[in-house]
Amino acid sequence: MISNLSKLKVAALILCVGFLSTPVHANQQVKQKVLKGIKVHKFVDPLPIPQRADGTKKLVVSAEEFQQKILPDSFYRKLPSSLVYKSAKTGEPLFTINPRKGTYVWGYKVNDGDKEYGPFFPAPTIEVKRGVKTKIEYKNNLHRFTDKKGHRLAGPLLQKFLTVDLSFQWANPLKLPSFGQGFDTYNATTYPFGTGMPQGNPGIYEGPQPMVPHLHGAEVPSFSDGDPNSWFTPHEGRTGVSYVTNKYVYPNMQPATTLWYHDHVLGETRLNVFAGLAGFYLIRGEPESSVSPRLPHGDYEIELAIADRQFDKHGQLFFPDGNPLTAGLNGPPGNPDINPYAIPEFFGDVICVNGKSWPYLEVEPRRYRFRLLNASNARMYGLYLTEGKSSTQVSSPAIWQIGTDGGLLNRPVNINSFVPYTYNPSNLCPPSDPNLGPVFDAPSLFLAPAERADIIIDFAGFEGKTFTMNNNAPAPFPGGGTTLDPDDEGLVMQFRVKKHRSSKDRSFNPAAHNAKLRKGSNKIVRLANSKGQLAHGVTPNLTRSLVMIEQEDPYSTAPVVVTLNNTSYDGKNPYNGKPLPDSVPYNKHSIYVTEIPQVGSTEIWEIVNLTPDAHPIHIHLIQFQILNRQAFYVGNIAPPFTCTGSYRDLYENLWNAYKGRPHGVPPGTVYTYGPPLRYLKTPKLGGNPDVTPFLLGDIVPCDPNEFGWKDTVKMYPGTVTRLVTRWAPQSIPVDHVKAGHNHFKFDPAAKLGVKDDGFGYPGGSGYVWHCHITDHEDNMMMRPFQVSHSSQR
Repeated sequence: MISNLSKLKVAALILCVGFLSTPVHANQQVKQKVLKGIKVHKFVDPLPIPQRADGTKKLVVSAEEFQQKILPDSFYRKLPSSLVYKSAKTGEPLFTINPRKGTYVWGYKVNDGDKEYGPFFPAPTIEVKRGVKTKIEYKNNLHRFTDKKGHRLAGPLLQKFLTVDLSFQWANPLKLPSFGQGFDTYNATTYPFGTGMPQGNPGIYEGPQPMVPHLHGAEVPSFSDGDPNSWFTPHEGRTGVSYVTNKYVYPNMQPATTLWYHDHVLGETRLNVFAGLAGFYLIRGEPESSVSPRLPHGDYEIELAIADRQFDKHGQLFFPDGNPLTAGLNGPPGNPDINPYAIPEFFGDVICVNGKSWPYLEVEPRRYRFRLLNASNARMYGLYLTEGKSSTQVSSPAIWQIGTDGGLLNRPVNINSFVPYTYNPSNLCPPSDPNLGPVFDAPSLFLAPAERADIIIDFAGFEGKTFTMNNNAPAPFPGGGTTLDPDDEGLVMQFRVKKHRSSKDRSFNPAAHNAKLRKGSNKIVRLANSKGQLAHGVTPNLTRSLVMIEQEDPYSTAPVVVTLNNTSYDGKNPYNGKPLPDSVPYNKHSIYVTEIPQVGSTEIWEIVNLTPDAHPIHIHLIQFQILNRQAFYVGNIAPPFTCTGSYRDLYENLWNAYKGRPHGVPPGTVYTYGPPLRYLKTPKLGGNPDVTPFLLGDIVPCDPNEFGWKDTVKMYPGTVTRLVTRWAPQSIPVDHVKAGHNHFKFDPAAKLGVKDDGFGYPGGSGYVWHCHITDHEDNMMMRPFQVSHSSQR
């Protein structure tokens, strides 16, 4: 916790600059009363089907603020036609809205020159062809809000409902000045904070709204990747340090698959995606076009974006930022003296699919292809079907998964044929049995935030029946902490099977004997085999061993900061602003990078999870393959770290002996300062002690439905997750890839300032890897990386 002296200094700063005091209402800015999700009627409105825009045309995609009826239509009809929202501090009127028109959200609008699609949450789907470039001009139309009475805000309306935490490293378009020093947890030690705003500073941001789009899972040049610091405000009036242009080009060279585009602005991703800035992006072509018979298509292929939300009693979005202390399903900010408006993770009690709460879909008794996306901030879903309100799966149709993040599997996988692997260390000290701790005891389709699953459900033979898609994943995952109500967050949507088909179903049948999705040269290039070992001919150029670690408040036990390899996003020492050892400066010295893979190389990334949560880790630019998972003796994952002989105990001891520890800081891990050893001096790059002596049990291969290309993977506590990362396109055979040889149709190593990378693209800021729990991503769990032509480091 912050010392009393530090608290007094922060209080003095608040008084000097006149920031808001703590109100007694649900939002720090406007008065809101929380609507309980259990009171929202379910399965009363039909599922919205996203519109599809032609990505072979030049597109203009703009972010807009508008109203949409996410809750049942009947809910909005009962609301007043005019409603005044008042200041939580003064009680004075701020603005007037008509809540009958719906919930204010942000969403993308797509214009192809001939037709306009949206705006909507989720956004219109962009449909492209493999090998045909997509050119998009992105526009930020999140302008200042003016109500019908002439009241004008400093930014868009949702800035009043979604409070930015200024203590995070974030975009900071107004370059807010420093009002003094930040304060850490060690006896009022002061240090400059990354954004110029001190920790614990409860200022409210009002001003130009930043945004930057990211095409998740795409092989793209870095200037079009949506680097968190490439943000721009309306009319590109203000831009981030990594900004190149708002005109993006996507090569679309990778195999046909389900991608998605969403906002990625530094320190505010959780708010902008929560507001609605997300949509599907479908690549068409091989190997999908060679599947025979053809996969379900047209009206029988539907995108499903699943996202939890919370609302106030007037149907407006509610994102807990501190008050009341019981608002929100995950409690208040755990460290209000440090991050006054940020909760560890957001969990909502209203489950939305395609922007509608608990919808239903009428289906024919035939096969349907569904493109599933977990678009939630933090909630994971264990999805399964039951008939009516039954809790059993006995008489329900099977879910067949045909594709992962990176495209089709070689063969369909029956989700009902296995229980997903999970791990929740049940006894941390002494070592726990690696066979203990599974979360699920029955089959389900398990999706973490940002993961996609391409599935087929055959409703033939179930004429006249109704099936409910349920969720049984605890939140946070895997240990829980919130009670999952089976009649609320445990419900997702309904399928109502009609009596008759409109035509004969001649589509691909995943249940057919020896059904294959990929054949011949279209088969997946294997980097790992089904036994959890490297595939034939795969020789890694190097191995990295990197940790996930979080600082826990010793009193509240809430996370203070969550990091990758114990390193801040920008790679700087938070005590003196100097770069960490073995890091390299990029982007005008705004970031210092330690992961610099060589183009064409193959690496093993061994991620050691020291935190109590499962994290969906996403790596930009590439698709990778899961090698295996393995439990290890982690020890205690929260202070005090007293498990003698554990990995965490060794980690702490190494930090205690670290001679480079900043002056005045007591022994023990210095969070965000970097690993306890030199990054380049350990046999496995990363600067961390070897986890091998602490491993428990055997390696565990990936689940059958993970046996393909992935860009996001679940990493469990007390578990080492090993990935085979290859810095080359998916389709290049193993024996055609060599370190130093670039097979991309662009130069991923081209840096900021390069006008032409040799392929007709400008250089860019590089890429990032991060946790896709967006609340974690914003709270430092993200690191940049750069691709190199020559070095292997």
